[in-house]
Parts: sequence; structure tokens; C-alpha cells
Amino acid sequence: MRLGLPARMPMGFLSLALVGFVILCSLGVWQLQRHEEKLAQGARIASRLSEAPVALPSPSQWQETDENAWLYRRVHASGVLYPSREVYWFHQRDDLGPGYDILTPMRLHDGGWVVVNRGFFPTRATLSPARNAEQEPADITGIAHLPTARRWFDPREDAAQRIWVVRDLTAMAAWMEIAPTAPWFLHADAPARVGSLGPQPAAAALAPKPREVDHIAYAMTWFAMAICLAVVTFVYCRKAKGGALS
Repeated sequence: MRLGLPARMPMGFLSLALVGFVILCSLGVWQLQRHEEKLAQGARIASRLSEAPVALPSPSQWQETDENAWLYRRVHASGVLYPSREVYWFHQRDDLGPGYDILTPMRLHDGGWVVVNRGFFPTRATLSPARNAEQEPADITGIAHLPTARRWFDPREDAAQRIWVVRDLTAMAAWMEIAPTAPWFLHADAPARVGSLGPQPAAAALAPKPREVDHIAYAMTWFAMAICLAVVTFVYCRKAKGGALS
């Protein structure tokens, strides 16, 4: 009976295989969890979009309001738009491609400001704040969206051209010189009108669609890899044991 190196090799291999098996199964479980999260997210968005519009909370309530509780809710706000202070958010839309959302500050009748997403243009050339009046009364219904936190690798805004690539509400509000500012963007149901001629903006994206990722297929792939690893480990250990006993 040979108790040398070949007899010890399966134990080391078995330990590594066990770690790999646990990792692969964990990845499969994680994909199943992501599937459930996407279903819940889609149901939550659909439910909130179907609700009747409610008044935007007053500025005195902003500090104490749960921002996430208002995410994707239909809200109504009245005030005065200041197109001369608007900025343009550059991003990629799944349905329309790259372009710019028009983000215009609105002073609310009950005090404070909210930044309104008034629509999407596929090109920057047609956008110019000079085309607008200094003030524009507005009565807007739309969807509340939260801003996006800036990451260290995100490009900075081009303030001279009024172009932002991150929905950094704090930086936008500082550039617009507005305060206090609501912690949400208001994505208007109806797009803005830009003059009487030329292309007009498309409606802003009211709520994101959950990414169409087949998490179930990914989960089955991870589980299949775990099963294959288990089979390979079993076969290897049997052969190694047979060789050690020969």
C-alpha cells in the first residue's frame, strides 16, 4: 500500500474544489436573488406610476422626507421656470440614442426650487438658453427622480457649455444659484416647446425600465458549472485513490 504523494494530492484538490463549488453555487443563488429584485422593482415602479398625482412636499418638509419613498411617484408642482439658468444632461437613451435632457430650475409658489427635466434633444446644436424668456409660469405634472452620486472616475461638467454627464443635483443647483432645492428632479410628463419651428424635444424618460437580463439563465449556468466541478472532482478522487492503493 503506497501512502506517499499521490495519496495526499486528492485532499488538496478536494479542498480547492469545495471552495470553487461554494463560490459557483453562491453566484447562482445571487442571480436568483437579482431576478426577484428585478421583479419587485418593476412591480414597484408600475404601481407608483399608476397612482394619481400628489402635491410635491413643501420646502419645510424636504429635510424630514424619506427621499426614496417619493421615487417614481407622480407629483404636481406649480411655479415659474427660469430657462436662462437651464443645463443639459448628456446621456444615452435606449430608445433614442445619445442626446441631452433639458434641466430647468423652477421656483415654486410656496418657496424653494425644483429642477425640472423638460425633455430630450438628440443634438446640442438646437439648444440655447437665449431662445427662452427669463421667466415662464408653469404648472407641471411628472415623476420624481433622485439624483446620481458622482464617482471619482466620472468626467466633470462643462459649465461653460452647460453640459453635465452626471445628474449631480448639488453641483447643478450651485451653478444655477438656487436654494433651497428639492432633493428630486421632476421629469415632466409633457416635453417643453422650443420656439415654433424646428425639431422639438421628446418627452423625458419618466421611469427606467429594469434591464432585461436573464438572471435565471445565468443562475442555471453557475449551478451547471458547480455540478460539473463536483463530477470532475469525484472522478479525479476515485482515480487518485485507485492509483494510491495499487
